[in-house]
Amino acid sequence: MRTSDRAWLALAAGVTAYDLIATDDEQPSDAAHRYFRSQPATTASIILLTGLHLIGGIPAWRDPFTLSFNGYRRLLVALGQRRPNPSGSVPMTCRSALSAARL
Repeated sequence: MRTSDRAWLALAAGVTAYDLIATDDEQPSDAAHRYFRSQPATTASIILLTGLHLIGGIPAWRDPFTLSFNGYRRLLVALGQRRPNPSGSVPMTCRSALSAARL
């Protein structure tokens, strides 16, 4: 089992545990309903963006999650709190994506 698979299992276990102990109006789906009622466009956009990110439906050079995480990694390398990858501080696909974004 890969590390990312374990992360998904931990996430599912955490959500399940929270759903079991939460009151009826404080479950994550209830919160999503509240957010949708107050900010429908923003909520729908964030849910759609997250889903597209998870299935790889957004190119890396346009994916805000990928760009944010790579920017954070680059910041850690610049601050000396993380070693760069042997091939550079950002994975190759993301490095080329960042170059394309600068055009």
